[in-house]
Amino acid sequence: MIFYKLHALSNDFIFFYKNDQNNVDIKGVCDRNTGIGADGVVFFEDKSDIMEISLYNKDGSLSKNPGNAFFCAAKLLSVIDKDKIHGKIISGKLIFEYKKNNSGIKAFFKEMPKKTLKDGYFEVIIGNLHKVYIRDEISHDEMLEIAKNSKDYNIEFIKKEENSFIVKVFETGVGFTSGASSAALAIFSCIAEEYIDKEVDIVFDGGVVKAVLKNNIINLTCFPHFVFSGNIDR
Repeated sequence: MIFYKLHALSNDFIFFYKNDQNNVDIKGVCDRNTGIGADGVVFFEDKSDIMEISLYNKDGSLSKNPGNAFFCAAKLLSVIDKDKIHGKIISGKLIFEYKKNNSGIKAFFKEMPKKTLKDGYFEVIIGNLHKVYIRDEISHDEMLEIAKNSKDYNIEFIKKEENSFIVKVFETGVGFTSGASSAALAIFSCIAEEYIDKEVDIVFDGGVVKAVLKNNIINLTCFPHFVFSGNIDR
């Protein structure tokens, strides 16, 4: 079985063709000691104009929002077919439109995520649930305390600097993570009105996502990396 390994924001995935799905031991290949090592496995089917993907977490559960895997899938398409610089990727009801440029993968989100201002935070729904807090300082202890009482929510603390936002992410069922493009989308939806035709950096521990609002469309640029490919015996 052919596989490809990629990462975005230090979140790494192993890609297999969909027709190999029944032969893949997800927990086994994700094990960093005895397998290839990854945060999840993506099964993909590359059609003429659309790629369909499904992401499974390393525990074998199906992910509700592929997030970084979308960007990695777009990068993989450009590796498999260097002439493919734009297209659509689908996962369930989620549609990811992208265009490759010299600096990274740019995604276009035509529908603004649903956000609601609550008591001290924004609640954002984009397939999964987010609580976004704007803080002068970021406290890991405060994030942990909020996470204890926020089942099923991803927690994002953001700190504004001159031309960027510093971000920490606590992902439900995972803990603190190096970065998530779904978090970038949730965060930017809360501040988009300030960045019409004006790009801002959303800075995670694992890398940067560039965001701007143009013609009421959210543009996110991420910088995924192809790591290596190989074969596994069935």
